[in-house]
Amino acid sequence: MANLAEKRYEVQGSVFNTLEEAKSELKNRLAEAEELYLTMVSLKSCTTMAPTGDHNSTGYFYVMDSNYLEPSEIKNITDGTFSFHNKMTGEHSFIIASELQGKLMLAKQDYLEFVRLTFVAEVTEIKDNSTPQRVIDCQVVQHTL
Repeated sequence: MANLAEKRYEVQGSVFNTLEEAKSELKNRLAEAEELYLTMVSLKSCTTMAPTGDHNSTGYFYVMDSNYLEPSEIKNITDGTFSFHNKMTGEHSFIIASELQGKLMLAKQDYLEFVRLTFVAEVTEIKDNSTPQRVIDCQVVQHTL
């Protein structure tokens, strides 16, 4: 007797019957992630200056405001110096505005990979026909948009 093959498509643990449904869900979640990944980035405005001995002084940069910038503020930055922290990787650096977009793109990719939003998983389970609960083999293929 032949074994049973069951196929499903998964996006972050959610299961779909077709690849089209799964890709549609992936697109929706990616749209939401456009804002969510910014919650994993901390950015504070800085100014360049000589060290003062103050606890906020780093030697060449001084944190002007101890409050983190909001995501809407981060998206509108065109000029300035900043204390940048990527919570996903632990990276901390001081950057100028022209470096910010590159840092944000890397932070977004780190976030998408961490929350597994870079692909749809096509899962095919081969089950024993006599005992359908018993999985004999499992194959996973990743589909990107």
